[in-house]
Amino acid sequence: MTGLLLLMITLSGVILLYAPDLQKLFHPSLYDATPATQTISAERARAAALAAVPDFNVDRVIKNRGIWAVRGELPDGERSQREIHVDPGTGDVLGIADARGGVLGVLTNLHTCALGCDDYAGYWGAMAYELNVLGNELRVGELLLGLIALALLGLSLSGIVLWWPGIKRMARGFALRRRKGRYAVNYDLHKLAGMAAIPFLLMWAITGAGLRVQAGRPGLVCTVAGVPARRAAGL
Repeated sequence: MTGLLLLMITLSGVILLYAPDLQKLFHPSLYDATPATQTISAERARAAALAAVPDFNVDRVIKNRGIWAVRGELPDGERSQREIHVDPGTGDVLGIADARGGVLGVLTNLHTCALGCDDYAGYWGAMAYELNVLGNELRVGELLLGLIALALLGLSLSGIVLWWPGIKRMARGFALRRRKGRYAVNYDLHKLAGMAAIPFLLMWAITGAGLRVQAGRPGLVCTVAGVPARRAAGL
């Protein structure tokens, strides 16, 4: 079960690395900018977005895949975060993208909140239920992601312990016994591949657990460490 959860979180994260490219693939009209030698400024792009949606609460303006993406939130409504795409050559609004909807919204919700973020597509109310764990308010989704990260950390550290051949026999830890039968070959390949992946697994586990520590919501790391919520928040 732990392996399946880890696989889901890992695969969703890999897919989200290419989220901008996938959005461009799924919605090409939002990136159909006019070729131009000179482009409008970010301030003009912001003004064009506000002219199209006057009540738009602009958060930032970035250059993304050849267009200006004006990010912000609509005044009302669920999953209100949007991107107003502006043609950098003409200043025309190309369209409005829902940054938190669709398949990519579901994957983002899964990867970051275990489906517990109500402003993303795929929201599951049970994962947003808050629990009091050692004085810290945690959503079920946050707790689950933190536990998955700690499980990955435990598996990585236990793998190092099981692999460790000792200082004097260190070379054996990197040996591949090709003439000892299929079992020995598979066993050694498992160890070698595992040790090569250990730095990345530890990085994912430590940062994944650390990201549960949020402003005003200390999260699982503080819970395990026994750090009071006010102290973790810097109060």
